[in-house]
Amino acid sequence: MSNPLDFENSGDSYSTTGFNISSTKPNQENPFGNPTFPGATTSGGYNWLGWLVSDYNKKNTNTFVYNFAYSGATVDRSVIPPSSDSSLTLTDQIGSFTKNLAKKPDYAPWESNNALAGIWIGINDVDISYQRQNASEYIKESVDVCFEQLEVLYDTGIRSFFILQVPPLEKTPKILAKGDKPTKKISEYNKRISEKLKSFNSAHEDARTALIDTSAPFNKAIRDPKKYNATDATCQNTDGKSCLWYDDFHPAVAIHKLVAYDISVALGEGNLW
Repeated sequence: MSNPLDFENSGDSYSTTGFNISSTKPNQENPFGNPTFPGATTSGGYNWLGWLVSDYNKKNTNTFVYNFAYSGATVDRSVIPPSSDSSLTLTDQIGSFTKNLAKKPDYAPWESNNALAGIWIGINDVDISYQRQNASEYIKESVDVCFEQLEVLYDTGIRSFFILQVPPLEKTPKILAKGDKPTKKISEYNKRISEKLKSFNSAHEDARTALIDTSAPFNKAIRDPKKYNATDATCQNTDGKSCLWYDDFHPAVAIHKLVAYDISVALGEGNLW
């Protein structure tokens, strides 16, 4: 794969770095463009994107990340509205990519062989909807719209994609404190993602894709918190280093690093990275 690698990312607060497409564009000094690397994260330091680009970017040292991820995002407000009206949904984010990057502007003259798209979405969709009586219907529609947006990216010329599944949210301090857990709905969401990705691959033989099981890195840290400098599996600290959790819902730096490693392995095995 030729350099530079232009990397489009969409998602929510687990992925955001505070990027503004109208400000400084990604460059060799700062692969995120703006804000200053590693960006404005919800981890207390590097999030998975920071780790992926800095520590696990072995083949493409010159990687420019256009990260449209936005805190509070759901897939689409017509299906499951985000908790804040100002949050940019996945549909909004892909729309911004289409408006600004699909025509390959001078600052991002990407081609199909040096572009990669990543999506980590569904966390807020599950969190907002799992206690509803018809949660399964919302989940199905949410994933279906997500893959409609994947088709939009494909139609612009992107051929390499990776998708992260919803992590074990029932193990976050926020949801541990609740009686009702979203475990079954997370399983439904992730199963639907897997099914839709298989259909996507069948319909697009020239696409290269990877599916990342995020439960594995989360559980690895939660099973042995002391190995990652945390006193236990539920403590929170905004320093991002002394606990597994930045706050009651967002993982800190150690979990993000484990997620990034698993992504790098999947991308390598799929010849995407």
